Amino acid sequence: MEGLEADKGVCRMEFSEVNQFIKEVGRSNRDGVGGEGVVEGVGEGGGRRSGRAVDSLEKGRMKSMNRVLNSEEESESRKTTPTRKRAAEDWASDKRPATFSSGGSENEGFQLMSIPERKREREKRRRECINLKFSELCLMLPRSANGRLDKEGILVEALDSLKTLNKSIMELNLQNQNLKSEMEELRQEKVELRTDKNYLRAELDAAREEIKTLKADHLRLWHTLRQQVNAQNGMAGSTTASDPMLEVALRAKFIGGGSNDEVPAMNNADTCKVTSHNECA
Repeated sequence: MEGLEADKGVCRMEFSEVNQFIKEVGRSNRDGVGGEGVVEGVGEGGGRRSGRAVDSLEKGRMKSMNRVLNSEEESESRKTTPTRKRAAEDWASDKRPATFSSGGSENEGFQLMSIPERKREREKRRRECINLKFSELCLMLPRSANGRLDKEGILVEALDSLKTLNKSIMELNLQNQNLKSEMEELRQEKVELRTDKNYLRAELDAAREEIKTLKADHLRLWHTLRQQVNAQNGMAGSTTASDPMLEVALRAKFIGGGSNDEVPAMNNADTCKVTSHNECA
């Protein structure tokens, strides 16, 4: 900026000098021969010299004006913001083609493409993308036939595969529903069996308590009968009580036990019932 101001000052000084010299030359031309001092300087040789001086001054003035204009353009270019630069770069990148030819220089390769060329380029890229997707679909198809398929064959195979998969999905959904219903039934049966188990366990506990009560009653009855027999026999009670035949007769008559039992035995049916309940526990 300081250099620009200095150039402008020099140009103003040169302009003022040129204007002053032109005014003096004009006055001398108006005076003509009447002025002796001026005529001597502005004669034939003086006129030619003054013409050359005017030309040189005009050239100098043009150079100064060009210098000022160049300095102003440089200052304007320095004031260009980064945003404008990015916008200019984006505009230039939009004008570049997708592919460029190899030329002698970098600028020769980047040439603006016409609208039909850009359309052809877009269509080419679209077809390449479609072909790539068809290749991927062909690799994913579970086909057993050998040979290469065209696009129509690939679509037919894909449609058949989709139909088969949809049918399999429907069958699996039906099986899933059946399994869910069976699981619900089994869950209800489990709850019922658990209820029956609790009921049977309570019945078993009650039967055990009843057995204990019957055993106690059995022992009391046994001792009572033995005392009655001894009292009926009178004096021979001690001998009769120790008689093993009498013990067997009492058991056979009242209890139904064996001869070798220390405690009176119960019936075989009651014993089997207790054993079965113990197994259930």
